[in-house]
Amino acid sequence: MQFKPISNLIVIKREQSDSTSKGGIIIPHTAQQKSIRAQVIATGPGKTLDNGVLIKNSVKENDTVIIGQYTDEKITVKDDGQEFIFIQEIDVLCVVEQIDDSVRLNLIGNLVMLKRVDSDAISKGGIIIPESARPKSIKAEVVAVGPGRIYDSGMLVEPSVKVGDIAILSKWAAGDVMIDGTEYTFIRETEIMGVYED
Repeated sequence: MQFKPISNLIVIKREQSDSTSKGGIIIPHTAQQKSIRAQVIATGPGKTLDNGVLIKNSVKENDTVIIGQYTDEKITVKDDGQEFIFIQEIDVLCVVEQIDDSVRLNLIGNLVMLKRVDSDAISKGGIIIPESARPKSIKAEVVAVGPGRIYDSGMLVEPSVKVGDIAILSKWAAGDVMIDGTEYTFIRETEIMGVYED
């Protein structure tokens, strides 16, 4: 079956999740986490602005993308034992690009990819705080940035933060994704409170 999504919708197929834990335990299907990696099966033409300008989707067929664990799935279509998911392009975090032996993550829109700076492991009173009990750090290093935000006029505004910046996040900032054993935070640039200066 072929799909032809409209507007800025895209059709993806999630990669299969690991059925065995690192310790060799078989994970039942109902307990497996959804894979964050997916293949783009089809894309719509893009988003049409109020002034009639078409902003084309930046992902294309056969791209490998990373999406959030709890991405807003508009609808799931089952065909021949496979699941195809319709989502908006804005729900894609990044496109995975294989370059020789390395991988590059190309972010979408005004998304920013950050790695949180570890919280203090020792309290002010000298007590060692276990990692599971530490609050999430509001400091995070910018690892990658998207091309920027496109306004309704069609104008692209490039991000003001850059790779290497130490950003200040809200303690409620969500969007944590585990990639190859490392946890990263994906948020819109507008959700960053500020950056530290030298």
